[in-house]
Amino acid sequence: MTTTTLSTPLPADWRDFFALTKPRVMRSVVFTGLCGLVAAPVTLPPALAITAVLCIALAAGAAGALNQWWEVDIDARMRRTAGRPLPSKRIEPATALQFGVGQLARSVQRAHETQADRGAGRLRQVDPKV
Repeated sequence: MTTTTLSTPLPADWRDFFALTKPRVMRSVVFTGLCGLVAAPVTLPPALAITAVLCIALAAGAAGALNQWWEVDIDARMRRTAGRPLPSKRIEPATALQFGVGQLARSVQRAHETQADRGAGRLRQVDPKV
């Protein structure tokens, strides 16, 4: 068995992208969304509830990534945030922007697809030919 090593190590890995999402903040946002689902006067179907929580998590992570992209210069000057992926230059700002926008777009797309599926299901109940 032979091992191959890269001549230049990759500066960013999945942990850096995960850190961009600000997981502790995202956890709080997801918890708040779950509380809203539990306290709602109507019960959602399980698949719709799971999709809603997933979209909330994706959007919260995207907001964290975009926030870090926007405040990279401030984060670089603060001791507490200087080790984050952008100020420490493990991820390029353009990559972080693309990651955040892409994650937000996927969240919106999935929410839209779910609503379209629900609408089509209602149409089928009214008119079985649809």
